[in-house]
Amino acid sequence: MPPKPGIDQDQAYQQYLSLGMYANAAGIQQAEKQAKKLSSQLALKEFEWKDWIESEQPLESVGYWIDKFDKDYFNRKAKTAQTLTTWKSDYLAMLKRLPKDEALNGRVLLDMGQGYGIWRESIYILIC
Repeated sequence: MPPKPGIDQDQAYQQYLSLGMYANAAGIQQAEKQAKKLSSQLALKEFEWKDWIESEQPLESVGYWIDKFDKDYFNRKAKTAQTLTTWKSDYLAMLKRLPKDEALNGRVLLDMGQGYGIWRESIYILIC
């Protein structure tokens, strides 16, 4: 299937599509009908994701999520010299590399992880 909206990929690839049906006789029968419809749309180049997935909320900016993370972190931990140091050196040091005005998505995280070995692999696993 073609990449979902917001996915930074050019080629079609195999994907899961949840239909939200029960695994009983009626659900399987309905799933077969949906599979035929999907196959037909793909063959006729009429497939559009908007017909198959619910509309997603627009993604918030990186800056929005950094602020939200900052507030959550200090709501769970007292603001001490040690937690401030941890926040600045362990979290903020990496988060500052993200473009604050862009929507937070997998591509932004992967771009940040370029050249950081295991860090990049960990981000890839989280978003895929």
